[in-house]
Amino acid sequence: STDGGANWSGLNFNLNPINPVYIGYNNAGLYIALTWTNEYTRIFTSEDGVNFENDEHNIPLEVYGYNVEYFKGLFIVGVKADANHLIWTSADGRIWTPRVTPTTSTLVNGITFASDGNQIIGVTDSYSGAMRSFDGITWQPVFGITTEIATIAYSAEQKIWLCFSPNGVGFTSADGLNWTNIGTIVSIVGA
Repeated sequence: STDGGANWSGLNFNLNPINPVYIGYNNAGLYIALTWTNEYTRIFTSEDGVNFENDEHNIPLEVYGYNVEYFKGLFIVGVKADANHLIWTSADGRIWTPRVTPTTSTLVNGITFASDGNQIIGVTDSYSGAMRSFDGITWQPVFGITTEIATIAYSAEQKIWLCFSPNGVGFTSADGLNWTNIGTIVSIVGA
């Protein structure tokens, strides 16, 4: 949509995207779209956000994330890889670099990112997968999250992080590093 969501049009791809598409934007005229096959992630780029082309710069792993985040000059995605390289980054949307992550298990379903502009936090569906970064390259574990996480958000107005497990267990943090369990709020399974 180019009119605030009143009207929508389809996206055009030079190759079949096969599976769901996750789109990221760098606020400077470059869009990337990621989709996956069973062997690799197909990367498409676009300058208008409508017409996407794949130029054979693919990630040799499946994307296992729920969003593409643009943070401090890097597109950031979660991939299905070994436990120490769950995050890959790219400055141009074409050439991707695996990053060392502090997790102890591989992803089952995915990773979700949120940022407050200063740091980015990635939460996963694995029991030990919450992590944060101040540059998108170096990642460290966070403390207090003791279960898998389905969603995360940052409230700039209240200056607080909030995340939930699939069963509705909530966690909050003022600094993104130390998290407090606030109990079961609502189940989001099947929502």
